[in-house]
Amino acid sequence: MMSEVFEGYERQYCELSASLSKKISSASLLDGEQKKQKISDVKTGLDEADALIRKMDLEARGLQPNVKAVLLAKLREYKSDMNNLKNEVKRIASTNLNQAARDELLEAGLADTLTVSANQRDRLFMSTERLNTSSNRIRESRKVMLETEDLGVSLLQDLHQQRQSLLQANNALHGVDDNISRSRKIITSISRRMNRNKWTIAAVITVLVIAILVILYFKLSKNLYKNITSSGFHMRWPTNCATPSSLARHCRALVRSCARHSLLDAGQKLHAATVTTGLVTLPKTFLRNVILHMYAACGDVLSARKVFDEIPNTDKDTVDWTTLMDCYSCCGAPLDALSLFATMRREGVSIDEITMVSVFSTCAKVGNHVFGIQGHVCMIKMGFDFCVKAQNAATDMYVKCGLMSDAKMLFDEMSGRNVVSWTVLLWGVMKWEGLERGKDLFDEMPERNEIAWTIMIARHVENGFITEAFGLLTEMLCGFGFRLNSASLCSLLSACTQSGDVVLGKWVHSCALKGTVDASTDVKLSTALLDMYAKCGRIKSAILVFKSMPTRNVVTWNAMLGGLAMHGKGAMVLDMFNQMLEEVNPNDVTFTAVLSACSHSGLVDQGRQIFYSLESVYGIRPSMENYACMVDLLGRAGLLEEAETVLRGMPMRPNEVVLGSLLGACRVHRREELGERLVRELVQMYPHNTDHHVLLSNMYVLSGKSDKADSLRRDLRDRGIRKFPGISTMYINGQVHQFSAGEKSHPQIKEIYLMLDEMIRKLRLAGYVPDMASQIISDGGSGDSNVEEEKERALLCHSEKLAVCFGLISTKAGTPLYIFKNLRICQDCHSAMKIVSRIYDREIVIRDRNRFHSFKFGLCSCSDYW
Repeated sequence: MMSEVFEGYERQYCELSASLSKKISSASLLDGEQKKQKISDVKTGLDEADALIRKMDLEARGLQPNVKAVLLAKLREYKSDMNNLKNEVKRIASTNLNQAARDELLEAGLADTLTVSANQRDRLFMSTERLNTSSNRIRESRKVMLETEDLGVSLLQDLHQQRQSLLQANNALHGVDDNISRSRKIITSISRRMNRNKWTIAAVITVLVIAILVILYFKLSKNLYKNITSSGFHMRWPTNCATPSSLARHCRALVRSCARHSLLDAGQKLHAATVTTGLVTLPKTFLRNVILHMYAACGDVLSARKVFDEIPNTDKDTVDWTTLMDCYSCCGAPLDALSLFATMRREGVSIDEITMVSVFSTCAKVGNHVFGIQGHVCMIKMGFDFCVKAQNAATDMYVKCGLMSDAKMLFDEMSGRNVVSWTVLLWGVMKWEGLERGKDLFDEMPERNEIAWTIMIARHVENGFITEAFGLLTEMLCGFGFRLNSASLCSLLSACTQSGDVVLGKWVHSCALKGTVDASTDVKLSTALLDMYAKCGRIKSAILVFKSMPTRNVVTWNAMLGGLAMHGKGAMVLDMFNQMLEEVNPNDVTFTAVLSACSHSGLVDQGRQIFYSLESVYGIRPSMENYACMVDLLGRAGLLEEAETVLRGMPMRPNEVVLGSLLGACRVHRREELGERLVRELVQMYPHNTDHHVLLSNMYVLSGKSDKADSLRRDLRDRGIRKFPGISTMYINGQVHQFSAGEKSHPQIKEIYLMLDEMIRKLRLAGYVPDMASQIISDGGSGDSNVEEEKERALLCHSEKLAVCFGLISTKAGTPLYIFKNLRICQDCHSAMKIVSRIYDREIVIRDRNRFHSFKFGLCSCSDYW
């Protein structure tokens, strides 16, 4: 950007130059003393003009090199103009003056020697004219050469807004001026030989490509400078870049830099430059391969696939196929990744151990053990069963799919087990076989890394053993000297999210800020942090973390939108979704969160509009989760016919989540016939799931069909199918407290029931009437008084009520109570919690299986729409 001081000097100079030109013209018409006086005035003006040129020169030399080059070129023109004016003054001063006037002018240096002959003066004037003509030609050539620089300066005006950042960028952009000068000389030389050499056209194209990439280099430097210099790497423009091969080599380096730092916008500009200049079509430059890797690293699946299809088969290798597979897997399209591997095998493309690792990782992600077993067979046939990386990936696939016997068999067959092999097996044992067996395996490990310790700590947190978790954490940090890295912190935060332990989550947050230098800029860590706060009921803290993040990706936005949806902030989700569209592209997970928010907030029209515009506007095919949210949205609003139409029109077979959403709506709106049809479908698909049986049983009871309800429950009991009990969990003073309906084993159970009697008495005085329909007792008629008393007693001892009573006697007045329940809160407990929050002036936050309910001042955040 041009200096304001320079512009001020330049305006003064232009005004003075115009004034001097008029004075010189008028002096040529005068003679005698008047001419002498006029020429003296002109001399004074010339001195002022010279002073202004010197000031502009000093100011220009302190600016950025590329701007300085343009300004110095202007100053050379101004100096040339001044010399012409001085010559003109000397010519005028040498004519029509008496001897005394000439002597005075000679002393002032404004008149030529009077002894010069007329012929010599004529020859001097002719030479001056020729010099002026040559100067004009040079000036025109310079203007042509500076056109590229003008474009570069216009871009720099957008990039370099502060002088301090310009000075810091000088080191990274060192040497660019010299290369631009070389480019200018090359263009001049080519223009002179244009009519002589038929190969000049190719050289011109090469130089133009250089100029374009120099400009793009300037454009990239602002974004790349900070990341590149911080890693100790300094990018410099090569001194020899006159051939297409050398130009392609440097272009590949730029694209790789964009891939390393996930600069999608800059990478797209480089891609466009290589296409428009034809550089990408040159043989054996492998530019498309590098561009493919850049798009894959930036998560742009569609562009990566398009570039992949454009690469000739002779230029594709195993790395390109594997890169696209990883891109599909990481960007939410694992089935496309597996399909690509099948295509790879059909076309006879060779595979390596990295390809097999990608296949096993994708199978583990989606739980597809059938494809994973086939991949294991393929690995053995291809001779990769000796590769530890591939064996570890196969073991991880078996573990993630729950096939522990196969995982242990493969583990036992491994001859070169390393710490990763043990850690993978440890995760599976802790997941599927429990803490005790996990501890035994942990003790057997010959070597333990941070991940193994983190798995042990996280599993203890998830199971509520907070004291033991802190003991392991202390032993890890102090006894073995390990440090918590970003992956370990994210794992601990995930465990806190699942268990609801916000105290430990805050400790992890503090540990991250103190012990991790890049905690504030680590997108993955910050995303895990806001997800933990949101799912532990601290939505305000989650919003603060989100707003403090300098960089956010689509996963960050999805976590924030999902957290707000769980808290019933539908309007806020829609506003934030519009902000997200300006920053990143949404995916199907994004719309799951948005549609869920619309469902929990009753925004039927907005949800319907978004759902039906998924493919047409956003280019996203609705997923199973999207359909489930849409069916739930319509079902909650009582639009059961439209909900069933959406369900029957799904391109895939609906799962239990979709069918269960509609079944739940049938219970609320008492649509028995539709509910019975849905239950029959669910029984065929998932015969051992009790949730839909309970929903149908409750529906029968609400409709007065107790006989059908009792018959259904007896049938379940005879088949050995039991309803999973409801558990309410609280974290108080670093301890986990769990309650089930009718709890008797808690150490403070007497105090809890005393508090329950007092609370129920106050609730009744406030107008509370137990909702007997929320409690079902098998094998009892509705008119039996003993059964009614039993139902009421069981209803008042629900786990949520016991947890609230414990919270009231264990915390100070006014302290918010946070309860986590594994099942959906019942209607009676929901009504009771509203009154409790008003009577005891407490905020009560309950996270059930579907969402958060924040009770405060006798109201719930769901507005009774749940």
